[in-house]
Amino acid sequence: MVCNRNGNRYIIDGQQRLTTLTLLLIYLHVMQEDKPDIVDVTPMIFSKKFGHKSFNLEIPERTVIFNSLFNAESIDGSDRGLSAQNILDRYQDIVELF
Repeated sequence: MVCNRNGNRYIIDGQQRLTTLTLLLIYLHVMQEDKPDIVDVTPMIFSKKFGHKSFNLEIPERTVIFNSLFNAESIDGSDRGLSAQNILDRYQDIVELF
């Protein structure tokens, strides 16, 4: 469910599912980097407007984590709070399951 407030749209239900889907898509993107027959999943992860990239699930406190995962960079979430660490843990779950 989405709520419109002050011209912005906010997810009020389904945020956890959309975060999980975003993490799965990021994983698929990273796994394809060296493949010749890549399936471009980036439009499902983020959009570009006027040269500015924004994740389709735009939650400011998750942007650094999503960017690091998307670029296959290591990141320590312990200093970013419980929510950030949970996201990194769930990404690691996806890695281990595949």
